[in-house]
Amino acid sequence: MGHPPLSPLAGNGPQLRLSSAAEDLIKRICREKSLLLPDPIARKSLAGLGEAAALDILRKVSSRRTKNLSALIMYMASRPDAAQASTHASACFPHSPSSGPNSVAGGKLRFLALV
Repeated sequence: MGHPPLSPLAGNGPQLRLSSAAEDLIKRICREKSLLLPDPIARKSLAGLGEAAALDILRKVSSRRTKNLSALIMYMASRPDAAQASTHASACFPHSPSSGPNSVAGGKLRFLALV
């Protein structure tokens, strides 16, 4: 049994999932702004940053005007300061969801390896 092509769980590679708090915030943003749900690539970008950074980005996104939620999420997630919330949470709460293998630290290492 596969997932629909635009499902957040579709595609290859490790399966990154957003927290229920992030999913709830996405749904609220889409409902309030009459926007389509973000695509799987935008969701993976958020999930890869960790829960704290994802929620921080979504809070910022909720106060901005946009016609394309996926594009705005991708832009905000690609900014160098996007990982600060996750890094701070990891330092304060070493066992938080943002300090695991899908944390910002892991993302930075993967990014540096590509450079």
